[in-house]
Amino acid sequence: MTRFWPKSRLEPELPETGGDVLEEKVEFSPGLWARLVEAARVRGYASPDHYVTDLIERELGSERSAAPSDAEIAHKMEELGYLDFGRDI
Repeated sequence: MTRFWPKSRLEPELPETGGDVLEEKVEFSPGLWARLVEAARVRGYASPDHYVTDLIERELGSERSAAPSDAEIAHKMEELGYLDFGRDI
């Protein structure tokens, strides 16, 4: 099997696809594939591919999620008790 590795891990060479989806193949052992198929079915995913994509996006952090604003961070820190805005504790 031929494998293509990028010259630099910082700037991988991606093939031209003509679309937004880059199709790469990942091989799973038969046992792991059976577990993935069953887990996708139980969780209601349309396919194992959708399930694996969702797992990876959650693990790596979706590009669609924005970083919290300073106000959101301050609010969370206040909730956790790190910021005391003049209140006596």
